[in-house]
Amino acid sequence: MAELRNCPECGQLFAYQGKDLCPKCTEVEEQEFTIVRQYVRKHPGATILQVAEETGVDEEKILRFLKEGRLVSKGLAAGASITCERCGARIEQGRYCRSCVQELDNALRQTIATMKKDDREGREAPAGRGKERMYVKDIRDKDKDNPSRLR
Repeated sequence: MAELRNCPECGQLFAYQGKDLCPKCTEVEEQEFTIVRQYVRKHPGATILQVAEETGVDEEKILRFLKEGRLVSKGLAAGASITCERCGARIEQGRYCRSCVQELDNALRQTIATMKKDDREGREAPAGRGKERMYVKDIRDKDKDNPSRLR
């Protein structure tokens, strides 16, 4: 069953399915995004403040569109730039600069390679990374009565 949440925009209770907004507010946000995108295309170099005033879309939403990578600040004036959450460098979209993304990617790849090497060499897995298996308890308990059904 889906988790129930209150929409931060309208307060309505809704079934959470990976998006923090209720379906109505999600639809409204998509319409606002379309308006902002069209405005930025027609008025390259506009500031976030200008875009917000002309479109009626809140500045925070426009910044969120930038951080989500849905908008690129090339179409917006320099005052609209955002910074990398890791190093503070100016970026045009997303949350991290290319350099930090590359560093994080390399670190992740190295960690995965180390874990695979440990598995091949038969080393014991670190805590929390055992050979646990997931199963449905009710079915497993019923299978105890009928051993031929167990693997």
